[in-house]
Amino acid sequence: MIRKEAIRKGLDRRILITGNVPRHRIPELLSVCSVLVAPYMESPELHFIFPTKVPEVMALRKPVVTARLYEIITTFKINEELLAAEYNVVDYANKILMLISNNSLRNKIAENGYIRIRRDFTWEKLALKIIKSV
Repeated sequence: MIRKEAIRKGLDRRILITGNVPRHRIPELLSVCSVLVAPYMESPELHFIFPTKVPEVMALRKPVVTARLYEIITTFKINEELLAAEYNVVDYANKILMLISNNSLRNKIAENGYIRIRRDFTWEKLALKIIKSV
């Protein structure tokens, strides 16, 4: 179904649909992407979690589009370190297209996000936060 829609919209040469892949291939596949998306749809439970997928993909030095979750908008600088979409497909698509069509913005978001992760999300810094809170 997704493949048919991509073909219908003329995106089949720009989108790689893999299905399930072995875990060891994930970094390789993500590294060839221009934009990484961590989609979440609105749900009350999501306001009580921190989506670890987001900093993990930011560490790949790729621009990220994700949802406007509370933990995202209070942790990261929106429009500087990542883009945060409203809870709808159209806003996700618009943000992805914005990054694809604007090399400068795409590179800025990727670099700023990467710097932030390297600075604040090391094991040492995260462990110190936990120790200080105990």
